[in-house]
Order: sequence, then structure tokens, then C-alpha cells
Amino acid sequence: MLVNNNFAKSVIGSVVLAAVLSGCSSETPEKLVGSAKGYLEKNDRKAALIQLKTAIQKNGNLSEARFLLAKTLSEMGDQEGALIELSKASQLGYPDEEVQPLEARVLILQGEMAKIVEKFANPVLKGAESQSDLLTSLAVAHSSLGHLTDARKTIDLALKLSPRDVRARLTEARLRAAEGRVDEAFAQVIELSREQPKRSDVALLLGEFQEAKGDVRAAIASYRKAVDLDSVNYVAQSRALAALIGQQDYKEAQIVWESMNAKIPNNLNTAYFGVLLAFERGELKLAEERLQPLLKYGAANGRVLYLAGAVYFQKGAMTQAETYLGKAMSTSLGEAAPGVRTLLARVLIRIGNPAKAWVLIQPLLERSPVDAEALAVGAEASLKLGEFARAETLFKQVVQVNPNDSRARTFLAVERLKKGDVESGIQELRAISEREKAVTADLALISSLISKKDYVRALEAVSNLEKKDPKSPDAANLRGQIELQRGDVARAREAFEAAMKLDSQSFVAAHSLADLDVRNQRVDLALARFERMSAENPKNISTRMAVVGLREQMGAKASDLIAVLSEVVKDLPAEVAPRVQLSRFYLRSGDTTKALALAQDTITQLPNRPEGLELLADAYASRGDFIQAENQLSKLILMQPKSVKPLLSLAKMHVANNKFDAAISVLRKAMLLQPDHRDVQSALVSVLAGSGKADDAYKLCQQIQKSHPKLPLGWALAGDVAAFKKDWGAAVDWYRKALQVDGRHTDVAIKLHKSLLMAKDVSAADSFAQQRSQALPNDAIFTFYLGDVALSRKDFAQAERWYGAVLKMQPENVGALNNMAWLYNKSKRPQAKELAERAQRLQPRSAGVLDTLSEIHSDQGDFAKAVELQRKAVDLDGSVANYRLNLVKRLLAAGQKDQAKSEYEKLGRERPEYARSDEYRQLAKSL
Repeated sequence: MLVNNNFAKSVIGSVVLAAVLSGCSSETPEKLVGSAKGYLEKNDRKAALIQLKTAIQKNGNLSEARFLLAKTLSEMGDQEGALIELSKASQLGYPDEEVQPLEARVLILQGEMAKIVEKFANPVLKGAESQSDLLTSLAVAHSSLGHLTDARKTIDLALKLSPRDVRARLTEARLRAAEGRVDEAFAQVIELSREQPKRSDVALLLGEFQEAKGDVRAAIASYRKAVDLDSVNYVAQSRALAALIGQQDYKEAQIVWESMNAKIPNNLNTAYFGVLLAFERGELKLAEERLQPLLKYGAANGRVLYLAGAVYFQKGAMTQAETYLGKAMSTSLGEAAPGVRTLLARVLIRIGNPAKAWVLIQPLLERSPVDAEALAVGAEASLKLGEFARAETLFKQVVQVNPNDSRARTFLAVERLKKGDVESGIQELRAISEREKAVTADLALISSLISKKDYVRALEAVSNLEKKDPKSPDAANLRGQIELQRGDVARAREAFEAAMKLDSQSFVAAHSLADLDVRNQRVDLALARFERMSAENPKNISTRMAVVGLREQMGAKASDLIAVLSEVVKDLPAEVAPRVQLSRFYLRSGDTTKALALAQDTITQLPNRPEGLELLADAYASRGDFIQAENQLSKLILMQPKSVKPLLSLAKMHVANNKFDAAISVLRKAMLLQPDHRDVQSALVSVLAGSGKADDAYKLCQQIQKSHPKLPLGWALAGDVAAFKKDWGAAVDWYRKALQVDGRHTDVAIKLHKSLLMAKDVSAADSFAQQRSQALPNDAIFTFYLGDVALSRKDFAQAERWYGAVLKMQPENVGALNNMAWLYNKSKRPQAKELAERAQRLQPRSAGVLDTLSEIHSDQGDFAKAVELQRKAVDLDGSVANYRLNLVKRLLAAGQKDQAKSEYEKLGRERPEYARSDEYRQLAKSL
């Protein structure tokens, strides 16, 4: 749906003429309104506009004049002006039967579908025609939001009230097409065009159907007929221009645009297509010249901002491209048009921020079907982040989506490499690389060679990439990633530092260097680097958020981090990430009032971004106001009608409030949107099982098994259902079947082991653990889990063996270091403190590590240090009662009995359920 606004409320000449008329005309306001009606009957809207404005200047309380002015402004493309006049007409008492249907039409032209559904959900107007008109608009809104069932009910009601209404019949035809009955809909429109040959809107819809059927020339003829029937039908003009530009018939498009510019010169659409036409012809200088006045009057229009971003992207002005595309993302177009997100991600990659590009492109990769361009951008971002396996997978999907894509040819060459036809594959990729300026072939070759661990050839390919763009840091960053994989940290650091010399704002290089600094326990160096980058470019959100993350890692107080994030939000109000992080800190510290205020400010500043509603829902939920929280999520669902994410959030909230039937209903809607979405399937099975509907849960599992026999999910979920019923034998069988389908899934292996233990088949559990550890010796997560199991059995020697195995695989695994430190301390070995301190350097804000280190200091007689560390652990996570009880123990050991007693009693008051535990009661004797 096109969104349109006028550049000015009227032409300068018209304003002058209106002033002359108001100054010397002796006609009464009522006669001027009558004259305007006459002009409107003749389709002379310009003359009518002058008469209406003159009448209002003489008498601003004429409600009919206000209404007619609103209608005229809307027809001439000024929807914002129309809404203002409609509001005034309503305030002056003009009937709702006239105002509301027109308001709904205007909102459709603005693309405000969610607002229509919210405002006119249950319309009750007196006249049948008015009610039918408003219902028709409501049906259009429902259909645009993907609510086809609601749209069908609504349009059927509209046609029942007014069966011959042409607009309602046109809307019903559109709906039939959306329901998949395209041929029926097309036949219906053809019949309407014969019945109503002089209706411009009928000719317009006929053209849209013809274009959808691939008959572009017939469509253009229909659009032109629509314009002939109504010379200021800017939608028809726009459709004709878009079709001609799409056909690259720029000569004919120029003729249409000049005609449009002559008839409606001060219209946003006219100016928009003037820029678009120049852009498509490659006349970037002319496009930029025409863009400036367009931006002045269309500064909040998503299409205008998107086009501006595209123009500056082609010109190579990435800073301006990022600015305009970022603003476009904040409009409703950001969610509706995947191209905005994709182009902004490409810009972010070009300016050296692939991490942000990856986050941005992810929602498009979750859609079905997936766009080839989004896949290619995701692949490029992954490659530059060092996620080589993911990059390779995404490149392969590009081929599946569009085999004729040049990137597809690239990947087919890569496939030859994988099948062993190395020389042929490399020659093909080199040929593509030499033929094209784009670096897709180079990146695919590098990705494939790295995945094969052919680092020598990969480095050669990086050198070729470097020759294409020697000023870009990309090649140096890739060289660094390869050297890391080869284990040569010194050369990797050299490469990343070279990338920083080429681009002092290269986030990829800075992030990679920070990782190396953290490994060497020099977080201070990483922080200093990001602080310097932030000082150089305060608008670089990635570096500023990195500063926050590193300060948190170094143990900064929550209040200090809140202050830093507040400054980031103040400096970069259009960025969502700092707002989300700041909200989390507010909620973690219990300040729901500030979290609520931040969420409301986010909605005000970024009205079309979903995160504002998410933050508001979280804030209300934290205050215990679940009704308001659910309301915000319902609004989010209207904003993102094709996304399952808000539906999952709403279902989760329903479950938290024991509203299982409501959760099931919401999840079933999500299943209709994306039947194969694993999170949705898992959530629905879980809720069905948890609400006593195990049979329904099993049926869904069987459907998943049948649809995806090569995936373990269906069998694993069936195991979850059995486990919920405590039918451990059945759970074991289901989990075994899941692992037979794909034995790599660690989570399923853990569930199987737990189920064997719950079934009291310890020998089978031990046998399975041994077999899996031998088959997959590098599965650190499963090995760590086995350490935890041994620890819970008090088999300390076995636990030590498992945690030791984890540390051989992952020397910096904080959990394993912490648990080994605890075990060493238990057996009075002096290395305990060293292990715990290593863990703390890696994660200074880990309450669990501080708790262990505190115990070690206490056992070694350093009671003051023990108390200090335990207080930090409690400050970081006071929700863990054991940390608070351990603080009481540390205070007692330090001889601070009064403080110990105070902390003990406070814990008992605040956590009465814990006060009933044996451990809590036993400590009373010491007090």
C-alpha cells in the first residue's frame, strides 16, 4: 500500500489566490462551499480546494467545509492534512457516519493498518452504506495484517449491508486472491470492469491483477485508463511508473512522470518517482538533486528514507546511507519491506560492522521462504565474523533459493571443491572473481577452503581478495581469523592490528583483538581500545556497547553501568540495543518505575520498532501487572503479524499465569504462521503436556516425526512428554530413537542419561555415558554434565576426572575451573586458590566463582577477604539463598557474630521457605 503526503498544503499561487479571494470576495462561506461541491462534481479538485480554504478563512466553524477539505486533500495525496481536517470536522459535530469511514480510508493510504484494527474493531454506524464502507476498510486492514479469517468475516458483513457496493466487491476480490483463489478473483474483477467501465479504482485493480499474472503491458494500459478516468489518481500513476521502471522502459516512464508532474506537481509520490526514475537510469547526480526537496517534506516517510539510503549507497556515501536506512527501519516500512533491512545490513558490512549486520539480517533468515539476497548478506556477515561453517551453509541455501543467482554459480564451484574436484572448482571461482567486481566468489572460496582446513590456499585466496580492495580491512581480518585457526596467535594479532591501521573503526578487528586481550587477562587493554574508538566516533553504537560489556566484565557497579548506558541512550536515541540493556539493568535492580519510563520513551522515540512494546511488556510483568503486559504483547502481534516471536512471548506469559488454554490457542496460531518452527513446536508440546493433554502432545510429536523423519526433534519431544508424565521407561525409548536419528544432540543425550537415572537403571546410565564419551570425546557440554552428576553423588574423584577432561578441551571454561577449585579445596590442595582466581579473572562478575573463592579464603584463615568476596557474590545475585547463608558463615568465622545474626534473621524473613530447610536450621546452633 502506498503511503503519500503532500510537499505543501497548497501551491504558492493557490495560497495567494485564496488570500485575494478572502480579501475581496463578497460570497458567503456557505456559497463558497456550494461552489466547491460543483467543482468536485467536475473533478476539479484544485479549484474546489481554493473555495473550501476561502470558506474556512471566513468561518472556521463550518464542519462540512472541513470535511470536504479533508476529502479533497486525501484525494490529492495529503493524508496528514486530511486527518487534521477530519479531526476538526468531528470536533465541530460533523456526523460520525461521514467522518469515520473517510478516516479509515486515509489511514489505509498511510499504511496504518494496526491503528485501524485498534480504533475501529467493532464499528457501529447508523447508515448501512457508512457501516459497510467502514467494515470494508477494516477488512482491508485485517487482510494486510495477515488476519484472513477476520478479514473474510468483516467483508462478508459489509457486502451483506451493501451487496452492490463497488469498493466492497473490489476488496472481496483482493481477499479471494489472498486466500489463494486467484483465478476466481481475477474473473470477478474482469466482470466488474465490464459492469463499471468508468470507475478508476476498478481499472486500477484490473491492472494489478494483470501485472500479477505477468501481463505487464496490459497492466500498464489499465493503469493509464485509470488515470484517464481520474487525472489525479496518483496510485494508478504510481503503479504505471513502477511497472514501466520494472520493465526498464525509462523513455515511456519519463513521459508518464512528466504527465504526473504536470497534473499533481506538489505531491510526494510525484517527487518520489522523479528520484526513483533518475536513480534507476543511473543518473545519481540528478537523483541526489531531486532527493533534497523530497527529504524536506518526506522526512518521516519510510519509502523516501529507503530510497535516500539506496541513492547514497550507490554513491558510496555509507555514513549517509546508514543514517537514512536506520530511519527507514524505524518506520512501518522497516518491518514490511525486507529490502530495507537487507540494504542496511550491506551498509553495516561495508563500514566494518558485520556483528550488527548479522543481528539485523537474522529475522529475514527465519522467514519462509527465505530471500536469496538476505541469505547472501547473512553469509557475508558470518564469514567476516569468522563463522565459517555458518557462512558455508548460507551460501549453499542461496543456490537452493535461486539457482540462477551469480552467487549460486559461485557456490556450485565450491561444491566441486567439496567433492574433490579441487582444481576445477578453484579455476571456476577464480574465473568468476576476475569477471566480477563483487567479492562473493572470493568469500565463498575462502569460506570453503577454511572449512576444509586448507589454510595455505585460503591465505592465497585472501591475498587475491586484498588486491581487489587494498584499502579495506576485510582481507586482514580474514587473515587473522585463519591464523587463529592455525594456532598462530602472534600472526593473528599482527593481522588484526594491520586491519586497525587500515580502518581505525574496524569493529571486527577490535573485537578479535579484545578476545585475545581477555585470554591474556588484559581486559584493560581491550577496554582502552574501545574507549578510544568511541571517543573518535561517538555515534558508533557497537564500540560504545562493547565498552559497557567490558566494564561489566571488569566488575563495575550496576549504578555505574546504568549511568554509562543512560549517556549512550541520550547520545543515540534512535538505537535500540542500549535501551534494551538499560531496561535489563533497571529490572535486575528492581527499579520497575524507571524501566517503565524507559519503555514508554522508547515507544515515543521509535514508534514503529517492536522493542518498545517488548520493553513495556517486561516492565509491566515485573510490576505484576500481567493484564497490561499481555495488552502490549497483543499490540506487538498486530505490529508483526507474520512473526512468531511475539506469539511465543505471549504464550510464555499465559503459562506464567496458569492460563494454559490461552497459551495453547496462541501457539496454535503461531503454528499456522510457521508450522516447522522448532521453538513453536517445542513450546506447544510442552504446554499441552503440562496442562494434562499428553495425548494431544503425542499426536503433535507424531506429526513432526512424519514431516521430518531425518530430524530428531519429534522423538525428543515425545521423550519430554513421557518425562513430564514420569514414565521414565518410555522417555528412555523416545530419547534413544532421537539419538538414532542424529546422535550429535547433546541436550537429548543429557535427557536420556537423566531418564536412565530416574528409572534407577544406574548401570545403563553409566554404560551410556562411557559409550558416548568414547564416541564423541570432544563434547565438552556432556562431559561437564557428567562431572555435575558425579559431584551430586559425592563421587569427587570421578567428578574431578570429568572436569579435568573439560579443561583439556576448553582451558578457559569458567565452570570447570570453579568446580575443580572447589574440589581441590575440599581435599586441601594448595592449587585451589590459583584455579579459583583464574576463573575470577575470566569472569569477575560471576557470583558462583566469588562464592567458591570466598570459601577458599575462609578455609585458609583470610576471613576479612572471605567476607568481602561473599558480600560481592550476594550483591551480584542475592536471589541465591545459599550465597546469603554462606555470608552468615563467613561472618561467624570472622568473629562478627552480631552481623551474622542480623543477616541470618533477614534471610529468614525474606525467604521463609528456605528458613524451613535443614541447613538453615542447623546454623542456628552456631548463633
